[in-house]
Amino acid sequence: MPLRFYLRIENKASRRYSGLISFLSVLGFLSVFSCKERPVGSQTLKREQEKFQQLSIVPKDTLICKKDYCIWVSPEVPESGDCALLLFFDPQGEGKKPIEMYSKASFSVPGIFVGSNLSRNGLDFESSSRIASALLDSIQIRFPKLVLHPYFFGFSGGAKVALNAANRIPGIEGVVYAGAPGISQPVCPVLGFAGKGDLNFADLLAFDAALPDQLPHHLIVWSGKHEWPKALSMKIGFDWIAGKLRPGSGIIDRIILKKKAFADSITSPLDKLSALHLASFLSSSMGKPDKFKTELEQLQLSPEFIRAKSKRDIAIQDELVLKDSYRKAFLEKDLEWWEPEIQLLRAHARFQDAWLQDRLLGYLSLLAYSASNQALASNDPNLPAKFLAFYKLVDPLNSEHAYLLAVLEARKGNKLGCIESIKLAAQLGFKDSVRLKNQPEFSGLGLESFLNP
Repeated sequence: MPLRFYLRIENKASRRYSGLISFLSVLGFLSVFSCKERPVGSQTLKREQEKFQQLSIVPKDTLICKKDYCIWVSPEVPESGDCALLLFFDPQGEGKKPIEMYSKASFSVPGIFVGSNLSRNGLDFESSSRIASALLDSIQIRFPKLVLHPYFFGFSGGAKVALNAANRIPGIEGVVYAGAPGISQPVCPVLGFAGKGDLNFADLLAFDAALPDQLPHHLIVWSGKHEWPKALSMKIGFDWIAGKLRPGSGIIDRIILKKKAFADSITSPLDKLSALHLASFLSSSMGKPDKFKTELEQLQLSPEFIRAKSKRDIAIQDELVLKDSYRKAFLEKDLEWWEPEIQLLRAHARFQDAWLQDRLLGYLSLLAYSASNQALASNDPNLPAKFLAFYKLVDPLNSEHAYLLAVLEARKGNKLGCIESIKLAAQLGFKDSVRLKNQPEFSGLGLESFLNP
């Protein structure tokens, strides 16, 4: 994530915030999207591989979930021949989630869908790559008659894992990523998704713009927030894979014709460029001559496009300045100041651009998450409660603020408060029993039963 997008914080807060200001000045929330050290031992990966091998038959169109993975085989998978292998990386290690979202929407792809429950935020990239490699090897062993064509899918921290692992593992034919950019240049074709309300919207635009022309790549802007893209939006990703897998089906050619016709019918230079660029991406990733290169170059040199791009760039810079002012207010203002501000943002009444306000809310939520964790790590008796109250205000439906409050209450010796916070976290969707079990503050409290009341 380009650090040039983040402005430095001036140290105008009180001395007791100095550590947090330094922390936020380099945007400590990068840890949410990156993979830190928590290596996975070889025994874990070996057990994972053995579990795949022990399952002798995988019925088609049936979702099967084990402790470490979920797997679904589409009805179109042949007994032998070419088949797509789609590996999904979720930031919370919920392999079931993307498969449930996309299995019914992807019948054009004869594919084996595998969602990792081991890969999650907090792992280093080496461990995540080993998990991906072990899954690839296991599936190849399980389906020896199939010629597998592997693709990685990832969202948020999982997007970083997918992009990085594809650079480390030979033979990956493409990556579909959403919600966060990579940390290095990809080596295979990539299709990205940037939600208009995603807090990382500007970084996704910058990442895609920095990729070289000779690498097939495209970024789809869709009407969503920081989340896995909806199935309807993701369909283009599955059609792309299906077209590559079955070059004679005409899937890619039909999409290209449709995008070219759309580009010819509109006047918006930015939308026209996006449609033509998608057609160019599909052509080049199929190894076909790029018939759109000249038209794209001419469009980018047109006065209309230059003006539109300049306007968008100015808006992005204004947004970054606004985020910087909110970061300072996060440290300096109390909840009484923030309550009406958050209400205006949530009602899309603070600025004209509704998506901007969604991005700002997501940004503030991530600031609160990072600051709360940093404050808990510092053992400060006052800061965690302050930041967690803000976290709940800005992102009330996120279970993380309730979970972290439970940690704080347990440290205080308030068992009843801890239990009530865990109950709230469960109501808001928290279900990571492994994390709960390994939380040292919860030892002996028997909180696991509250996740499944």
